[in-house]
Amino acid sequence: MNGSASATERTLACPASLALPKVHRSSAYAERGHGIHAFVRAVLAGVPHAAAVATVDEEHRGTCNKMQVSALVGDLYNVRCEVAYALDPIARTARFLGVDVGRNYEQFGLGPNEIPGSLDIEGTNFTDVPVIRDLKTGYLDVTDAEDNGQGLFFAAVEYLMTGAPEVIFEIMKLRPDGSLVTVSSATYTAFELDSFLDALEEALVESRAARRVYLAGGTPDVTVGTWCRFCESMESCPAYMRLAKSMASDVADIETRVDHLTLPEAGVAWRKAKTIEAMLKRVLEALKSRARQEPLPIEGGKQVKAISFGRSDFDRDLALAMLRERGATDAEIAVLFRESEVEQIREVNDPNAARQPKARKRAKKAKPLDADETERVRALIDTACEADTKHNAGESP
Repeated sequence: MNGSASATERTLACPASLALPKVHRSSAYAERGHGIHAFVRAVLAGVPHAAAVATVDEEHRGTCNKMQVSALVGDLYNVRCEVAYALDPIARTARFLGVDVGRNYEQFGLGPNEIPGSLDIEGTNFTDVPVIRDLKTGYLDVTDAEDNGQGLFFAAVEYLMTGAPEVIFEIMKLRPDGSLVTVSSATYTAFELDSFLDALEEALVESRAARRVYLAGGTPDVTVGTWCRFCESMESCPAYMRLAKSMASDVADIETRVDHLTLPEAGVAWRKAKTIEAMLKRVLEALKSRARQEPLPIEGGKQVKAISFGRSDFDRDLALAMLRERGATDAEIAVLFRESEVEQIREVNDPNAARQPKARKRAKKAKPLDADETERVRALIDTACEADTKHNAGESP
């Protein structure tokens, strides 16, 4: 119930999220990240590069094959990968759990205030400063190192375990082509880490109070923000429940009035409906994720569950290749294609709408010249004027 290192920013922003029921889910992006992290871990452990690539899903092998894993380590020594820790911000202690434990933290008997997590890479630089590095493989924006909750979490761990007066945190971004770049880095001081631990301790205390409110049938105070995106408590979050209820009333209102709306009102209704559509997709995806774990009972003696079945699809590219192999010309293949009109309802620019003026760039204010620069400019102007006079008189400049 204490969250994890990766959820630190959400814990600090919305302590009540720890008090609500959770639905554990995964995604294609998460699976991609796990696969690439496993590849990095294998190479750093001494597995040959080619052998490690062979263990990755085929769609990610191209990225891993071009990846220079040594760039992740750089000039660090005493390097370890996928190191799991448990942090207790109330007792101000940190505990080493193991290496490559697979996020299976419960086996270590976590304390009532311990928060678990696994960092990607840790080591020490040539000035004996602890360095932690986080490998990011997704396409989403990443919080800068200075304010990165996960970075602060593991820096606090290193600080408590080593007593180092400062810890360096670096975010390493993996591009689709396999190349690495340092997105941002920060050096946390002991004062900053103590302040972070104070904030994390306060968040845990607030989450306990929110839990008591929830168990008593009350509604905990939640805070909505960017941290909600991957929150496992979203389905039970009162903020999103309120939003779902308001969406239902909006749908009913739009449905009954759509034929009688003015054009501007219809435009507003369109935008509102698109927002509802996006939210509905998220809700359905969350419900599908839960149904994959256990069936959801519905009326009529039915249930929603994951099923598997075989399906045959027509492979267009394979068919074209086969036709060409058997001698079909481009003209003969072109006969097989049918042209048709496709209509889509989309948002486009209104040709009759007044164009918004582009913001003009503010001119930079000229820096005043000093006496020497002023004299030098005047001399250049005099020389240019003298040359121009001679040219007009037919003389050689």
